[in-house]
Amino acid sequence: MKKDKVPYIVVVILTLLIVFILYLFHEAFPSRKDSVDAWLNTAAIINGLITPILTLAGVVLIWFTWQTSKKELEATNEVLELDKAVKIFTAMIDATNKLLNKRVTSKQISKVFNLIVKEWHDGDYKGLQVFENNDENSILNEKFKLLIDPPKYTHLDLMTNFGRINVANVLQLEPFNKENFLDDALKFHLINMYTKRLDKEDRPSPINKVIIILEYIQLYKSNEMISDTLVNLFLFNIEDSVLEALAKNPSIKAHPIFKKIVE
Repeated sequence: MKKDKVPYIVVVILTLLIVFILYLFHEAFPSRKDSVDAWLNTAAIINGLITPILTLAGVVLIWFTWQTSKKELEATNEVLELDKAVKIFTAMIDATNKLLNKRVTSKQISKVFNLIVKEWHDGDYKGLQVFENNDENSILNEKFKLLIDPPKYTHLDLMTNFGRINVANVLQLEPFNKENFLDDALKFHLINMYTKRLDKEDRPSPINKVIIILEYIQLYKSNEMISDTLVNLFLFNIEDSVLEALAKNPSIKAHPIFKKIVE
């Protein structure tokens, strides 16, 4: 039985009950010949019987009205919350997509250059002459030239390995090409930044933004309607190649919301 029919059923039952009471006592009703006092006494008795019934009916109807209003208010609040969540989410996803098409920052390039220098000092490049001289001024000059005219890589280029997502990212040490090696090493380590588990401050900004988006969806895990809506919006606004590339990042891949997205 639907709850919205209950008030009508209550009214019908109470009406029948009142009619039944009147029927039981109709023979005891005074006639026209009886005095006014007799009519007043009868009315008082009937009033005493019917008033509690009508009061109970009023209480029941008020309670059902309150229940209906409460549900309507909850539904309205949920719609407003969904609208707010979608607007915030849309702004976040738009900002992330725009960022993907921007070039990597000088800060990111500088970090990778410093890593290459460290690996060279540690002998990871098998004694190859990556730099002209093993002195700080020579290395700083190389870094300065690199930052003055940095490579024109976008975050999307590096995240998707320049459109070759499933091709292994490998740094070739042999045959050694001195002119291209620094550029190749730079590209190798930049790509790795999108596929390795790094601390927040070391991660590329698009990876951090995607994690923030996943955490935002996670806030609504108790509200399946909103959570599912945001997941669908994520899938709609992120290209398949980007989604595939994101799945290679350990921090994103392990996130429970991302697992729900790719399932």
